[in-house]
Amino acid sequence: MYEGRACYLEDKFPGEEKHTMEIPVFDESVGTPPISFKKQTLSLNELFEVMDEIDDHYLNMPSFEVLRTYFISPEVCPTALSDSYMIFLIDAEQAAREYHTLPYGGGLWDQPLALISAFNTIRSERNQFERVKIEAMKRKSKTKDSTGDKQTGSSPNESLPPRKRNVS
Repeated sequence: MYEGRACYLEDKFPGEEKHTMEIPVFDESVGTPPISFKKQTLSLNELFEVMDEIDDHYLNMPSFEVLRTYFISPEVCPTALSDSYMIFLIDAEQAAREYHTLPYGGGLWDQPLALISAFNTIRSERNQFERVKIEAMKRKSKTKDSTGDKQTGSSPNESLPPRKRNVS
C-alpha cells in the first residue's frame, strides 16, 4: 500500500494505479457534514467521480477545499491531478495576466473561445483560492485580537528613555 503523500509535486497520479482513501458518506440533505467514512481503493478517474459527488453535496466548496478537507490520508494535492495540457493552460493564463498579452495575435475576439473559457475558469479558481486564504487570515487575526495580543494604541517607543543630543 502507498504511504504518505500522493503528490510530491509530480505531474501524474504517483505510485500505484490505485490508492486506498477514506471517502465521506453523506445523507440526502445538501451541505451537511458526512455521516461516516468508508475506505475505498480509487483510481484517478474514480477520484474525480467522488470529487464530483462531493461538489454536488457542497455547492459552494471549491475543488481544492474538497481535496484539502477530505483527502488527507494519503494527501492528494492538485498537482497530482493535472496533466501537461492543463499546466500549459495555467502557464499561458499567468503569462497573459502578467505580461498583458494574449497567446494569439489580434485582440480578445480573435482568441479561441475554448482558450478564453479555460482562462476564465483558471481565474475563477484562483480568485476562490485567494478568497479562502484571506478569510482564513482574517479569522486568525480576529482570534489573535480577541485573545489580547493586539497593541493598546500606544507606541512601543514611549517606554524608551529620551534621546540625547550630541551638541558640539
